[in-house]
This record gives sequence, C-alpha cells and structure tokens, in this order.
Amino acid sequence: RRVLFRSAANPRITRAPFVHGGCGKNLPTPFAMCPVPSATNTVITAQPARLDGSLAGLSVRLLTVFTVADVVMRYFFNRPFRGSLEATEYAMALIVFLSLAWCGATGGHIAVDLLDRVLNRPSLRWLPPLMSLVGGVLFAVIAWRVAAEAIYGWKQIGNMLRWPHWPFKLGAAFGALMFALVCLQQAYAGWRDAAARTEGS
Repeated sequence: RRVLFRSAANPRITRAPFVHGGCGKNLPTPFAMCPVPSATNTVITAQPARLDGSLAGLSVRLLTVFTVADVVMRYFFNRPFRGSLEATEYAMALIVFLSLAWCGATGGHIAVDLLDRVLNRPSLRWLPPLMSLVGGVLFAVIAWRVAAEAIYGWKQIGNMLRWPHWPFKLGAAFGALMFALVCLQQAYAGWRDAAARTEGS
C-alpha cells in the first residue's frame, strides 16, 4: 500500500511504498510511521545508491542464471557445478548489502506500525530521525569493520572455489556505507521536518 508524505526538506508530495497503511489515515501526524523524506534527491546518495541497487539486481540475475544452469547440469547430465553453494553465499552477501541503500532511499524497507498508536504523539516527533541516526551510525560501524576484515584478511579464500573473499567483503562494506549515508541524510531531513513542525505548532 502507498501513502503520501510531505516534508520541509522535500516539499513536493511523493509516494512511498508502505506495508500497512496506518500512517495514511490521518496525515499529517506528529509521529508518522511513513518513511523519512527520500534521500534519492541528494547529490551525496542519489547516484551511489542507484548504483548499489543496479549491482544488487545484476547479482540476482547472475545468481538466477547460475542456479538454473546448476540444476540442469545436476539432474540432466549428472555434472553439477563444483562449489555452487559457496558461489550462492558470495552472491547473497552482495545482494543483501548492495540493495540496502537504494531500498532505504526509496522507502522500500518493510515497516510494521505495531506501536503507532502508542508513539503517535507530538512529544515523540523526534523519534524517527533519531532512529535513522542510530541506524546510520550502526551501519557506518559495520562498513568499517567489514572493510577492515577485507583488508587485513585479503589472503582468505574459499574452500571449494578458491575465490578470494576480499572483493565480496569490500562490496558488502560499500553497501553498508551507502546505507549509513542514506540513514544519516534521512536523519537530518527528518530533524529539520520535526523542527519545522515544532515551530509551526
């Protein structure tokens, strides 16, 4: 289900995907469980986030082709690909982390408004940008640790395919870093929106 939202950072009404339409019933609300204003219109995160999403989509397509070919070779020719499970694990690491930024920037992550009635009050209008800030810091730390693991463990290779781990770890670190930037931009935009609502009230 889709809902409308407007903010001081993005005055143009935009549409964002949403799982449960609780926030769309009485907009604007002090604590709207809708996505914080999209980060796709900023120079910092627009193109890198789109690149992340494209690379994740490409990884899904390649994994699909590889899986179909592996099934055909396994059941029709009794010659399965060696290390197919390991290749799937590599691909899933890229798919998950590279899709985070674009999904977050477009408001595509799943949101469930279980606490909407409890948290829907003017005094908690700062909570969404605060959650985005915490998420940005968390994923910045994840990006740092994964990148450090890729650099210091660059000699690590897979057991079956003997592929090096560091390219996939750097890809995951890049995806986590871009999602951190998206979260921080959303925190800033949400903070300005909350401040404007406070001044308006």
